[in-house]
Amino acid sequence: MSSFAKLSQERRKSGLCAKCGKPSPVEYLCTDCQERRRLSGIERRQRYRTQHRCVHCGKPAIASECPDCARIHRKIKKKVRRKKDRLGLCDRCSKLHTKRSRLCKDHLRFERELLKTRLKNGLCTQCGKPTSGGRYCEACLQPKRDYKARIKNEVLQHYGGKCACCNLETPEFLTMDHINGGGNQHRKKIKESIYRWLYHNNFPSGFRVLCANCNMSYGLFGYCPHKKS
Repeated sequence: MSSFAKLSQERRKSGLCAKCGKPSPVEYLCTDCQERRRLSGIERRQRYRTQHRCVHCGKPAIASECPDCARIHRKIKKKVRRKKDRLGLCDRCSKLHTKRSRLCKDHLRFERELLKTRLKNGLCTQCGKPTSGGRYCEACLQPKRDYKARIKNEVLQHYGGKCACCNLETPEFLTMDHINGGGNQHRKKIKESIYRWLYHNNFPSGFRVLCANCNMSYGLFGYCPHKKS
């Protein structure tokens, strides 16, 4: 055990902050140290996002999380959510949630009123800034667009980066195809973007890149004119 760990244990036994030694009879850290840790974490995550690195481990990542960290945190969130569901607790606090929501009455009322107020006043539902008519302002919308574009590009490049039928390489025309069919049922099951699902599931087999024309031809007729000819 390091000398700092021993010092932290001694401070906690004496009701002091483990980091600075100020009185903190209840929490592990005093309020000042907690605030400094929170602010440093926010700054670190913002810096990592601008550098396209994982906000948790710092490794290069297309999204805000690398696939490994995203998988771990999804499991943790599911575990916490299942525990709260089992106990009937709100996702935001420790109060009992309502029958039709994962939130308690107070948080559900607050979220609804906040959403109605922002939509009525033409404000972004995420940050509260003025919008040009949609639900999100341009500052909140652009990161979402960039994120989707990076995910799609990574998935397309992993599966070849061009149409497996006609060799078209224009990204705007390329889509993902289920080789063995069943795409509609699969999309209904995963309930999210196919590109996001492929990225977070380590690019499973059974998929290929097709352009929109070839994909539609396979879906409607079961063949593509490029291969038939």
